[in-house]
Amino acid sequence: MITMRNKPLVLIVEDDPWIRGISSELLEDEGFAIASAPDGEAGLNIAERLRPAAILLDLGLPHMSGGEFLRRLRGRDPLCATRVIVVSGQPEAASQDATLLADGFLQKPVDLTELMRQIQAATAAGPQL
Repeated sequence: MITMRNKPLVLIVEDDPWIRGISSELLEDEGFAIASAPDGEAGLNIAERLRPAAILLDLGLPHMSGGEFLRRLRGRDPLCATRVIVVSGQPEAASQDATLLADGFLQKPVDLTELMRQIQAATAAGPQL
């Protein structure tokens, strides 16, 4: 498992600064180390550099969609096994091809209990084999 100071690292890729901030605070309060990115391109760069244990990914991102981010991530060793939880405000997103590449899906507004359950499961499981 990837850790920073003995805490699992979660990368939040979300363009809304308010959601990014709230998510960061919540996960830090639960004992996770956090990195964040406002778009997919920055998210991929951070993921390559820090190798997070899990990624919380918004699908509606500027410059590169969350779906494109996920396809690129899955095509890169050793990032291809990183656990990704997709978050979307679009109800139809659950049936998109991109979510098939994800390890979890959350509908906005996010149920915080379910968010924590999925993040804890993703970071406890470690990378997929």
